[in-house]
Amino acid sequence: DYYYISGTVTVSATVTPNDISSVSFTMYDYYGEQEPQTCQGVPDENGASLWSCQIDTTQLSDSNDELYDMEVTAIDTDGNSAIDYYSNWNYYFDIDNTAPSSSHDYFDAYEDENGEVTYTDKNNTWQNVEQTITLTANDPEPSSGVSTPLYCIDTENTCLPEFVQDPYIIIGQEGITYLRYSSTDNAGNIEETKFLIVKIDMTAPVIAAHEDVTAEVIISEGAVVEYENPTATDNIDESVDVSCLPLSGSL
Repeated sequence: DYYYISGTVTVSATVTPNDISSVSFTMYDYYGEQEPQTCQGVPDENGASLWSCQIDTTQLSDSNDELYDMEVTAIDTDGNSAIDYYSNWNYYFDIDNTAPSSSHDYFDAYEDENGEVTYTDKNNTWQNVEQTITLTANDPEPSSGVSTPLYCIDTENTCLPEFVQDPYIIIGQEGITYLRYSSTDNAGNIEETKFLIVKIDMTAPVIAAHEDVTAEVIISEGAVVEYENPTATDNIDESVDVSCLPLSGSL
């Protein structure tokens, strides 16, 4: 068995008796192909027999073929030493310092007469119906596996993505909504937050019609009618263009 680790990790060991002068921790690859990483332990401030320090795993390869072991060396005040290995407990380490990558299906699909399908991105474009979006995440090799899909929804593009059990999202709120999403893997790597802009307008504008206009017909072709265009209001758009036919000033 093995554990996935990432970034800077704290390693520790309980060492007895109390006359210990130094404890070192060395992480090395199982096949001996890389330069090992070593740190010198520091005893617990409370006087306990716990020693610890930190190792930067980014200095080691995260190849999917590499396994790592931990060697702990303790030396007492008389110069006697003892060595123990993490593998003695039937475990090895594997390193994953690569964050997972999330994707979405926020596209319109169109099939032409030849059966070929093209996709149009719906991000930041106005839609007039409720929107559904599914998030997926992939963890590249060496993969510790995707642990948690994360997302949040707000109108300011500032919320922090949180854990969700179902990455199938329905957005029906009119206006501009931000879907912010990310993911984590089992080694603790966190993907940088991405976002989609979901624009929904399901309400038609309302026209404030002007009063009827009466014109006297003085020629056989009809009458020239002049009027001001009516105004319109909308839940989303501050300014709504209004056009009328026949045009003002025409027969």
